Amino acid sequence: LSATRPELFMEKYRTYSAGEGEKRRIDLHKNFRSRPQVLMGVNYLFRQLMEKSLGNIDYDDAAALYPGAEFPPGDNASFRNTEVLIVDTDVQSEQEEPPESARELEAYAVAERIRAMVGKEKVLDKETGQYRPVQYRDVVILLRTVQGWADVFVKTLTDQGIPAFTTSRTGYFSAMEVQTMLSLLRVIDNPRQDIPLAAVLHSPIGGLSGRDLAGIRSRHPKEPFYEACMREEVLQPFFSMLEEFRKMAVYVPIHELLQYVLERTGYGAYVTAMPGGRQRKANLDMLTEKAIAYESGSYRGLYNFVRYIENLHKYDIDFGEASVEEQTDAVCVLSIHKSKGLEFPVVFVCGMGKQMNQSDSKGALLMHADLGLGCDYVDPVRRIKTPTLLKRFIRHCAAQESMGEELRVLYVALTRAKEKLILTGTLSKAADHFQKWAHICAQRETLLPFMLRTSAVTYWDWLLPALMRNSAFSELAGEYGVRQDPANPLFADACLEMHVLHTQDLVHQEAAAQVQRALTRAELEQISPYEKFDPKTAETLEVNLSFCYTYQRESTIPAKITVTELNRWVESRGAAPEEDGGTDFLEDGNLSDDAAPDGTQPPDGATLNKTQLPPDGATSDGTQSPPSAALDRTRFSSDIAPPSDAALAGAARGTAFHRLMECLDFASLCDEGVCAGDDKKARSRERCAMILDAQIDHLLAQRMLKEEEAQAIDRMAIVRFLQNPLALRMARAAARGQLVREQPFILQVPASSFREVRPEWDSPEPVLIQGIIDAYFIEEGQVVLLDYKTNRVERAQDLIRKYRFQLACYQMALERLTHLPVKDTLLYSFCLNRVIDKEEIAALAKE
Repeated sequence: LSATRPELFMEKYRTYSAGEGEKRRIDLHKNFRSRPQVLMGVNYLFRQLMEKSLGNIDYDDAAALYPGAEFPPGDNASFRNTEVLIVDTDVQSEQEEPPESARELEAYAVAERIRAMVGKEKVLDKETGQYRPVQYRDVVILLRTVQGWADVFVKTLTDQGIPAFTTSRTGYFSAMEVQTMLSLLRVIDNPRQDIPLAAVLHSPIGGLSGRDLAGIRSRHPKEPFYEACMREEVLQPFFSMLEEFRKMAVYVPIHELLQYVLERTGYGAYVTAMPGGRQRKANLDMLTEKAIAYESGSYRGLYNFVRYIENLHKYDIDFGEASVEEQTDAVCVLSIHKSKGLEFPVVFVCGMGKQMNQSDSKGALLMHADLGLGCDYVDPVRRIKTPTLLKRFIRHCAAQESMGEELRVLYVALTRAKEKLILTGTLSKAADHFQKWAHICAQRETLLPFMLRTSAVTYWDWLLPALMRNSAFSELAGEYGVRQDPANPLFADACLEMHVLHTQDLVHQEAAAQVQRALTRAELEQISPYEKFDPKTAETLEVNLSFCYTYQRESTIPAKITVTELNRWVESRGAAPEEDGGTDFLEDGNLSDDAAPDGTQPPDGATLNKTQLPPDGATSDGTQSPPSAALDRTRFSSDIAPPSDAALAGAARGTAFHRLMECLDFASLCDEGVCAGDDKKARSRERCAMILDAQIDHLLAQRMLKEEEAQAIDRMAIVRFLQNPLALRMARAAARGQLVREQPFILQVPASSFREVRPEWDSPEPVLIQGIIDAYFIEEGQVVLLDYKTNRVERAQDLIRKYRFQLACYQMALERLTHLPVKDTLLYSFCLNRVIDKEEIAALAKE
């Protein structure tokens, strides 16, 4: 409440006593933020400006600031003096605020002063308590208003190579990088737009100078600008790139197009490398975010997005520049209002030549908290209107209160500095102003005349008359013919410095700087890239660029691999068969039955196609079985018919095959008598097929197997596996509760374990191997490992060559998992219809 009605706070200040009592006032005299030099300057100025009638407080000894902070010795005392920089524009201006050119001059003067102190002067580091060189992040520029000012200062400082950013709510669309990208989007949408096309060509994307653009226009004066540019050979790469963007814009979302354009043109990296690159990159990222938000609505397409942005600009809807929370090293531009409660090592209070806002005392209807409403008197007969006496009085009070508020705002700005305070502003015809205020030098009364203070239009109208009575003005007094009074008590030193900068001086400095930059660039372009311009720098670069990471080899080692990847590495080092789940023998409909369950060949080289069955009642050994044991051939053949188009294929069929092997109820085989010793009749093909059909129907009913998976499985391959003695061993183990299938594991081994397939991994770094063991069972207190393969192969060597590493990992994992020895490692091939045991694996691995 006191922020809008400070008189309420002041009423308490006057009525509460400083002594003992129920309503006691405690005065905070000491300032624990700023150096004595800063406080001396602030006290000197406000003793002359602030009193009860203007500012609502008498700035006496009780209200003055006294230093409470302690700073260690060892700094440059002269650097701490408060500076006043006046930019004399030499032009009489009647505008309410300096024109943009004058603001640019002031910003340039600020840039020069910042450049002169950064890296040379020292400030106290808050973290270490030691003095260090001034950095850009130590500097803040405070403005009464940021609209129309902050973007000028940021742009000027950035152009001078000084990184700067602002947290204003405006200035987004005026940012150079945003304007360039919006122009490029317009050109992608319609390249026959002269101004956007010229803007893009003049940017780093096009790389043309103003002279180049003028040359194009002069060579083709009667043609449209787009056609004129198309005739230029040097621009053909640009238009090829533009055509690529135009084709993408038809089907690519806008935000993806923006990201691609920034990467393809290199513009994103370019602006990031510029001064203030973090802010510029954040602005471009913000444009991408706006594109994403726009496309979340009902509108789509580049054309609509461009129109949307143009309408925002048209109706003065500005996003404000993107906020960069952590600036590495940049000057911050803030409004005085946002700086309340903050502190900064070096503070520039700029815009002292801007006129103060008096809108509260203008208008047809004026309002005052105590006096009420003030309006004009209207005479309808004489058709005239004139302000009433009350309105005139309200206008006078509102203007005076507004002046008091401006004085308090100025006080806030000047007390933000910890170590260095600099006041800057433009002043048209500085000599005339100093002559106008010359009579003040003879006045010894501390307060400036009331009329002078209440008639002030700019902050300079307060500060300069107050400064003219100080010794800091002595040099300028002689230059402008102003006579000072050295006997005046206000002439005493107050740690102040005053400087007047003329327009021609700043222009000459900028011209000299541009010439120097051009000469430096020309010299650098003539230097051979192999010539050492600076031997010491060259040595540092060579050391840095030739650095080799000590653990580079280890950085290529993955933290975890799968057994599938392991098999792929083995296969890549030599010819190997197709991998599980890929193209296998299940896909072509032909399954060799050359091998009988015991491994012998059937007579006369007979083969059995999976869509064919032996004659009714025939067993696998050619004998006839009773009719009751005959197989329902119609049902069986339909189940194993080649899959339709909707059936599974490839890896999915291999997965379905393994799924069935996981779910088969081996324990029930004993109940069915299949495990009854060596009874071949009990293990006949027809009987095994009937049991398999029943189990598949049960799995389908329980939804443990999908219909398409059941259709994709070659049942005859499973039948022949059930006839193998290995199935009997698994069934007996299942009956004992000692059969485990699809056992996942994670095994840790040294990377050097893979040196045979990965020689570069000769390192003790641990690697995790992840896999799933098809099956294992316990026999006589030892583990039997089983892995079955559906690969289409011709020889057992092909399987051994590819999977021996995998089997070794499985064996190691099981021994750690079960704490039992692995007595046998078995590999069953459904294609070869045989078991490959541990001894055969070892023998074949040596071949």
